[in-house]
Amino acid sequence: MVSIDNILREEIASINRGIIRERKSLEKLLRNPTLGGNELDLEKLKYIAEKVSLPLSRVLLPITIFLPAKSSEGYVVTEEDARVIEDLGYKISKRDNKYFLPKRSAQQLVRRFPFCFQILYTL
Repeated sequence: MVSIDNILREEIASINRGIIRERKSLEKLLRNPTLGGNELDLEKLKYIAEKVSLPLSRVLLPITIFLPAKSSEGYVVTEEDARVIEDLGYKISKRDNKYFLPKRSAQQLVRRFPFCFQILYTL
């Protein structure tokens, strides 16, 4: 018998197939703006580079934002990723060694900076 949970797992897995697993430093991307076979917008990369407080070699893209089902928040797991998001003007709160941001902010980042940010849906 097929359960709702199994159907949800399959749907989420299908959505997440496009996740880019390779990460590159912003420093390298400014020289060669390709990632996971996608051409990144150089102007958007330059904008991020102007805003971040970390050395460009420590800014790794894409930043994956985990978004649990039935949650109004997403999260990132590294302090560096959280700092980049904060430097771009979004509010982050730390709880349980994760850095949370509103779901709406996560979606805005992905729309505003395609391939620089991505959402990984989880149950």
